[in-house]
Amino acid sequence: MAWYWPDLDSPQSAKTAVVNAVGVSVFFAVYPLWFVLQALTLPRRSGRLWLSLAVAILFAVIGWGIRRMSRTAAIVGVVLWLAWIGVHIPGLISGLSRGGDRFAMIWVVLDLLFLLFYVIAVRATFAYHGHLSATSAVAAR
Repeated sequence: MAWYWPDLDSPQSAKTAVVNAVGVSVFFAVYPLWFVLQALTLPRRSGRLWLSLAVAILFAVIGWGIRRMSRTAAIVGVVLWLAWIGVHIPGLISGLSRGGDRFAMIWVVLDLLFLLFYVIAVRATFAYHGHLSATSAVAAR
């Protein structure tokens, strides 16, 4: 089973396939929360703390939902990450083309890799529920 496109032939393999998406969600829940807590200790507070806190909560809920094999959470994760890519990638490509940002290509690759993790989570949650419904249909006979 390849890490970049896993086989989803059992419920256990589907549960294993969502681990990366949960990890990305946890990272993007903890990092903005750390930023908010750090900004609260400064004498002059930033005006966008509520946005960072909202992003942290949103990614925490998405990660929790994907961990519970929620198809809705996985789809929201993909949509949110596509929106992030739509906002973030043009600036990175602009920085890359001007030659000023040496790490722009690394961030582009990471953004696309995280998108792949969320797409795998969507596949895995749908496969998991497909396996459950197939198992219950066989048990009902």
